[in-house]
Amino acid sequence: MERVLDIAELWANIAAFLFPRQIRRLRLVSKRMYNACIPHFRILFPLDSRTPSSLTAEPDFPADLITAVQIEGIDQISQVISSTFEKCNRLTVLRLYDFGLDISFLNQLLRLCPTHLQCLFIRSEGFVSLDSMTEVLLTAAVAPQLQTLGLEVGDTGLDDTHSLPWTSFRRILDTCASLTSLSLGRIEVMDVPVSLEQVDPLHATTITFPNIQELALNMCGISGTGRARLLRMFPNLKTLRIVCRDAVFEPSGDGQRLSALPEHEARVTDSDLGTQLMRVRIECTNPRSQADQQGLFQFLGHLPDLKIIELSGLVISQQVLTDLAEAWCRRGVQLKQLVLNSTGRRAPDDEQLEPILRLPCFSRLENLDVWCGPSLLLRFWNKALMRSEIPCLLHLRGLHLRKDQSVEDQPEGALEVLNLTLKQMPRLVDLTLAVRLEDFAVFQGMGRDPHSIRHKGLDDAGPVELAATSDWSQERPFLQSLGMCCSLGFYQDRTGEILRQIGRRFRFLEDFEFIV
Repeated sequence: MERVLDIAELWANIAAFLFPRQIRRLRLVSKRMYNACIPHFRILFPLDSRTPSSLTAEPDFPADLITAVQIEGIDQISQVISSTFEKCNRLTVLRLYDFGLDISFLNQLLRLCPTHLQCLFIRSEGFVSLDSMTEVLLTAAVAPQLQTLGLEVGDTGLDDTHSLPWTSFRRILDTCASLTSLSLGRIEVMDVPVSLEQVDPLHATTITFPNIQELALNMCGISGTGRARLLRMFPNLKTLRIVCRDAVFEPSGDGQRLSALPEHEARVTDSDLGTQLMRVRIECTNPRSQADQQGLFQFLGHLPDLKIIELSGLVISQQVLTDLAEAWCRRGVQLKQLVLNSTGRRAPDDEQLEPILRLPCFSRLENLDVWCGPSLLLRFWNKALMRSEIPCLLHLRGLHLRKDQSVEDQPEGALEVLNLTLKQMPRLVDLTLAVRLEDFAVFQGMGRDPHSIRHKGLDDAGPVELAATSDWSQERPFLQSLGMCCSLGFYQDRTGEILRQIGRRFRFLEDFEFIV
């Protein structure tokens, strides 16, 4: 707080930021202050039900501020739960974890919820069939108003607790007419035989649901056919997150038919699907299986509106990434976020990534997260001009170099170039360095030099006096979060000094962590 107080132009207007119409501007001051001022309280009901029964009876209980309730490991409605739902009339979020065996508990709980509930997440750890869960959900009064729905089951090993018939899936989409975000975890949506589509309208996959804008599938065992059908049903999908093991993306070139689809859908190709997607996150949990990855890259190359791409657990060669980037360039794609957590010996190294990052589709990156070290920035450094030539230099807000290396592994001058490059990034606020640092050389010249205080004879100055004597005019970058790694000896011997150095150099820093 003393650092905020030291900024006259912010402190003079701090009260204005608290008005509802200007609350979002508070983010300019502090992420934490912004989050703290949002009226969002969460009540957590523990497994042992030790929540005091008189909690909601207190006269100062802020019932009008409670917007979220989270329940874990409880299978019966208590007086505390009933009282909470009765008094908290602004409730919009309900999260139910470790839901067990009693389906009537879920039925009673949903009846207590206000009809304006917007977000519902249910995780079942018991042996309740998905059919019975969806039946309770669909008959609840809150269903038509839900905007976000998440369903997840534990690993029980029983088909009834994991398999969701297509008819039940369709009923969810039909009943929850306001739904914009759908998340499924360990739930297998059954494929539809062609014969059933022609008999029962509930099995038809040609109906579209334009209201769905976000879809997350976590270990749902979805097939390539199922993936194509879902993308066809959600023509306005903006965000797609998939955690998978098997062939979710079948190889299908432009103009080729998806042979697994029925005849009335056979003309659909990957170039026709997901054209509105802006954010795609794919995590492969079985990197040894590469059969479907070519189909994935073909699919990604056809997305004209893509802004954020996150790929994890995939084997991505330089040629594949180059072809993908060139396809984006031809379609005028301008990525804002690139996350590459690739595996295997064929993962692109610093030398291979350099020409790729120089392509136009990466020129306006705001977040770069790659499995590389500081040597990547060295390849963009112009010694004659003493300036970095990385195209996204002026746009980067987040830089995450996650390759675990020692200082000895770095080429000569890599850390010095890292230091100079960071100071040339005017918008950088989030930084992660996985190289094991041995000293503070990387941060020399950034922010204010802490040792300058001692030269002025102010060793004993308190926090406020310290801030008043600081010259922050040359501070670059304005870091808000920092993750760094250091050698074991450096960490053990100088932990206190590390924290003091970081805290004094960066006045806007709110989050700091050591990377293990």
